[in-house]
Amino acid sequence: MNTKVKLILFGVVICMTTLSFIGYKVSTGLIDEQIAKSKQIIETKQVIAEPISDPDVVINRMHDLANSLIISDTFQKQLEMDKFNVEKLITLVDNMEVSIEKPILVTIAKRWEQGDFISVDYDHNIICDLLGEEAGIATGINKIAIKNAIMNMK
Repeated sequence: MNTKVKLILFGVVICMTTLSFIGYKVSTGLIDEQIAKSKQIIETKQVIAEPISDPDVVINRMHDLANSLIISDTFQKQLEMDKFNVEKLITLVDNMEVSIEKPILVTIAKRWEQGDFISVDYDHNIICDLLGEEAGIATGINKIAIKNAIMNMK
């Protein structure tokens, strides 16, 4: 057999193995389980609802918003970055008690309000520093999530 025929046969075997594996996952319910898990993650997204003035609580809300747009080695609570939540955040930051952190938070929140998420990983890590957290540091940005967030800001 020549090399071309061997490669074609090898490709056919790989395709059949992949299809068998997918069929196995469907028949055993593993695909349904994966879909349920992804829905769980989506359902954990919440909106900012309560009025808050405590700086630590406001910083935590900002952290939850930033989590939805970053890449990190740990999964953390997320709030959807959309116009509604960012407007609520602006109100929270404006109404929060005077603190050393407030000017930083105002700057970040105003930038997010404009749909500027290019440095959200940096913003996230600043917020982590303010919270005294070392785990879950952003290692990059989730470009797809940022694209969606920009669309949700309109």
